[in-house]
Amino acid sequence: MEQKCFFFKKFSVSDRHSSMKLNTDGVLLGAWVDMEGVNNAVDVGTGCGIIALMMAQRSEKARIDAIDIHEGSITDAGLNFSNSPWSERLKACHCALHDFARITQPGYDLIVSNPPYFCNSLKSADHTKNLSRHDTGLSLAAFFPEAKKILKPGGKLALIYPYDGRDRLEELAWNNHLHINKELRVCSVRGNAPVRLLLELSGSKGKSCTSETLSIRDEQHQYTSGYMELTRDFYLAF
Repeated sequence: MEQKCFFFKKFSVSDRHSSMKLNTDGVLLGAWVDMEGVNNAVDVGTGCGIIALMMAQRSEKARIDAIDIHEGSITDAGLNFSNSPWSERLKACHCALHDFARITQPGYDLIVSNPPYFCNSLKSADHTKNLSRHDTGLSLAAFFPEAKKILKPGGKLALIYPYDGRDRLEELAWNNHLHINKELRVCSVRGNAPVRLLLELSGSKGKSCTSETLSIRDEQHQYTSGYMELTRDFYLAF
């Protein structure tokens, strides 16, 4: 069976067994998240490990734990980690966030997640697809309080979410005493309405929220210079 691969400059990534297939959302988050000063991080719902790998590539020291409730995903993530140049700083764990939080001491600088976001919608007969696309396995309402348990004071949360769910996400963040430090609104095509929202949150309120907009493709459906600049370290084509 042919495997889908995401090509880094040095190696390729398999998502053969993963419940969370390689997609633009993960690439955006892995390229955008701020790695400055990060010594340890957690990738929640890692899938085949793409975001964790991107963070490891962008940092010289960060140790990254990647967790997922889908066994096949962790199998792929573990294989991809072992084949990468950063294997000593990457660890794959087959567990849910609430279990991980129960056995882990607070102290992580960064928690990232490309969470499932279909809520109360029609489900597939495929349980694996439901885990990756619907929030029955880990709702956003449960994500924030569990993540805060392992986040150190001053630590950051970063995630990507559908833009039309912004109000729900902001309400949940506020209820958990989290503040938005910066955001990136993503448009599929320049001039169109945003379809994704990338957020960095923390327990400390900054002076103001930094807000930017990125278009993936231009009016001729070519990749924009902004998208290529953000992701060029990960695509051979760029």
